[in-house]
Amino acid sequence: MNLNHERREEMKRVLLTILAGTAFALWSIVPLVYSQGFIIHEEAVDPNHKYMSGGVGVEERNAMEAQSAKGYDLKLVFAITPGNYLSFIDVRINDQSGKQVLSAQSNGPWFYADLPKGSYTVVADYEGNQKSQKVTVDGSLKQVVFHWKQDLAGEPKAGASERKQAVTGAAKTERPNRSTEK
Repeated sequence: MNLNHERREEMKRVLLTILAGTAFALWSIVPLVYSQGFIIHEEAVDPNHKYMSGGVGVEERNAMEAQSAKGYDLKLVFAITPGNYLSFIDVRINDQSGKQVLSAQSNGPWFYADLPKGSYTVVADYEGNQKSQKVTVDGSLKQVVFHWKQDLAGEPKAGASERKQAVTGAAKTERPNRSTEK
């Protein structure tokens, strides 16, 4: 019996050592991950145009600003009020003739696009509440800010869910409010 008890105690010590080592290893990785600058945002290429979206949090916005120097000439910002940003905005950009040149969903409050010089109409849709603005891209970075009223944010217009279901073929899912404060 004494031998059995000693084996159990030895197994406990081994397991505790393994658990402590694993916890230490995981804990020591956290600073390494942050030091490598892992920032989560989406960068993609539409069939004709490069774009990126994101900007949830100050670090991600700073990384996107640094990356915007790589040829992005249009920046869109989506907010309820200054500093109270929105995500999951459907973005459509049409050229001067009305032809759609880019269609995407912004996964954060900032959306950068690389477009040829010209005049465009940008349509931003937050839960069925559309806003549009005209912009001329001339080679320098242009910023367009879209504001939705506080009472409209998160309150889709009648029929918005049905429209999304018809377009996607799936039932509307609840989106998290990824608003961020400065």
